[in-house]
Amino acid sequence: MKISLITVGTTKTACFLEGENHYIQRLRHYSAVESKSVLPAPIKPSTDTQRVLQEEADRILRVLPESNCVVIALDRKGESWSSLELADRIQEWLNRSVKRSVWIVGGAVGLGERVIKRSDYCFSLSKMTFPHEMVPVILLEQLYRSFTLIRGEKYHK
Repeated sequence: MKISLITVGTTKTACFLEGENHYIQRLRHYSAVESKSVLPAPIKPSTDTQRVLQEEADRILRVLPESNCVVIALDRKGESWSSLELADRIQEWLNRSVKRSVWIVGGAVGLGERVIKRSDYCFSLSKMTFPHEMVPVILLEQLYRSFTLIRGEKYHK
């Protein structure tokens, strides 16, 4: 199963970019991985948040694959899964011969409702708030952990 990561904006902070690249390389041992970013909508103090969410949703939906994939939106209101539950979901998708899992990370104001409705799952990494650039690193590490769990390797403790 190919893993696709779609983010709003690119990672600029060196340590987070290094973490992303580190886990993408580790994940490639198990799966093809691609990462795409879409341009964030400009935000000013007077900007309407709904307009930002709509603009970013348009950009995300344009790059979303059409078929034979599972789409997972990351959102603070989503369902929380443990590392073992995430591994079980991935194993379930592998058993169903899903060709691709698409993980969507929103921008500074989150994800638009259209993206969440288009998704098969709405997933929350935590009840805590993380810096936007840190989320892909955490997600990629958890995906890597899931594959090591599926394979019975000794990474997860």
